[in-house]
Amino acid sequence: ERCAAIAALIEEANSEVQQGKAVPTGLIRVSSPVLYGRRYLTPVISKFLGRYPQARVELVLADRRVHLIEEGFDVAIHIGPLHDSSLVARKLGEGAVRFVASPRFLSKHGIPDARELGSARCIGFSAFETWEAGGVKSRIDPVLMVNDSELACEAAIAGVGIARVPEILCQEAIRDGRLKVLFGPKPAMLRPIHIVYPSRSNLPPKVRLFVDALATLAEP
Repeated sequence: ERCAAIAALIEEANSEVQQGKAVPTGLIRVSSPVLYGRRYLTPVISKFLGRYPQARVELVLADRRVHLIEEGFDVAIHIGPLHDSSLVARKLGEGAVRFVASPRFLSKHGIPDARELGSARCIGFSAFETWEAGGVKSRIDPVLMVNDSELACEAAIAGVGIARVPEILCQEAIRDGRLKVLFGPKPAMLRPIHIVYPSRSNLPPKVRLFVDALATLAEP
């Protein structure tokens, strides 16, 4: 398997030399969190493949940190703190997270103060989470626990309670009035978004050009 991978790289390099310029050819394997991949990567990949028709892309959506080398990925999107110092990382931007609730919920329960968050009806991902709003940390006991941000957003729109969800997921509902932002304009948190890859040396042109395309087009 290792020899086959090396042979494929040699074939791609020969093709690029014959064409007299670095043209991405062959397969690029990409891993991304589900939400980011759905919202941002499709148009980026479409433009990339339109510009470089000899390239191919395999996009795998998974809400976990993949092992690039062990699982055979060329690049991955990481959201949140970086833990693996052996990877090369290029920052794409930051994703805001917002506290939101529906107008129906707020008319029934009132607009909470940040100090009242611990006793409010909340939608969370696990029992007894710690949320911070307005500089106040609160231990919440969710009335609804889910394992998906889209479900949390839909539950907030339905009036179940207060949710803490990525802005890219709830911004349309905020614009059309189905959700209201709570606790002021400052985000609940900002999560860094990076594209990571194993090594800067001997980086195949197809990967370098793909990274450049993401850095140019994929920032939220």
